[in-house]
Amino acid sequence: MGKVTVLDPNAKAIYDLYENGKGRRYGLLFGVNGGAYALVGLLIGKDARLDALTWSPLTVWAFVLIPIAMIIYTWLMYQDILAFGMKMRGYAQELERDPDIFGPAGVAHLRYVCLLFAVAWAMAAVLACVEMS
Repeated sequence: MGKVTVLDPNAKAIYDLYENGKGRRYGLLFGVNGGAYALVGLLIGKDARLDALTWSPLTVWAFVLIPIAMIIYTWLMYQDILAFGMKMRGYAQELERDPDIFGPAGVAHLRYVCLLFAVAWAMAAVLACVEMS
């Protein structure tokens, strides 16, 4: 079991596959969360103040349904990225390569990014519900 070298074509193929898959998945996670944030901004308008919000179909969508959907989506993406990373680490180990694919730092990074998104959406929903009640 040797360390990966730059000249090892099998290790490079695995690493490239891992990086491309990881990039697409993280891009989707960030893109959908950013799009939902923009949608909430469009639904409430640029002149809206949190203390002036009232219960209406738009505020329910903006501050209750979309945040709940995004928390669920973030959890599903966490599971998908975690499974992908573990599978790629397994492939690298099967081929007796050690490219440090999806190590403890990668798992922690994924966990904290997803936790940050979920907590932010939950705080937005709770804060809006408190202000509107």
